[in-house]
Amino acid sequence: MQAHRLKREIISTALANRIVDIAGPVFILRLREQTGAPSADIVAAFEIANALFKTSGLLGQVNQQDNQVPAQRLMALQSLLSGSLATLTHGVLSVGEGQPVQDRIQALTAAREALVNIATGDLPAYERALEQRRIKQNARDGIPTELAEAIARTKITASAAQLSTLAARSDRSAADVAGAYLAMGDALSLDRLRTAA
Repeated sequence: MQAHRLKREIISTALANRIVDIAGPVFILRLREQTGAPSADIVAAFEIANALFKTSGLLGQVNQQDNQVPAQRLMALQSLLSGSLATLTHGVLSVGEGQPVQDRIQALTAAREALVNIATGDLPAYERALEQRRIKQNARDGIPTELAEAIARTKITASAAQLSTLAARSDRSAADVAGAYLAMGDALSLDRLRTAA
């Protein structure tokens, strides 16, 4: 591929197809309007968010449920994942700008893992209720519990970029500040505002 004379065009087409397939045709336009960031920066941020969420694996599991669960439930799962991906992409735009994509992924992985590893029972009450409701709704329609839990948790892990920034500024690990970050969001009702937005 490196020596192919159409390398740039092939890579651009593959990236464009992936973004449209996962996030929809107006994803880049919407983020450009919201952030003023160039398209190239948004694409890089999307790829970082995509890698952090392991989106291809999650969508592959969703697609395996085709003809086994209601189509509306599958569309709702894809929509939830797409929304979480958009939120994380937006956050990634402000973290590690100018650094190689792989370095930015590594820098954000600790924050993602810290949020993934918080037990549902340790989430603030509002976030806990939302996550449990999403899991129950999906499980009721036949979605495997593990998949339902993984996609529901993306709503929390979409804050990985903000958590990473907070950890860096406070000179603490992401795991140390994750609980305080969520508790502060709960105290200020930020989670409710995000849900209503």
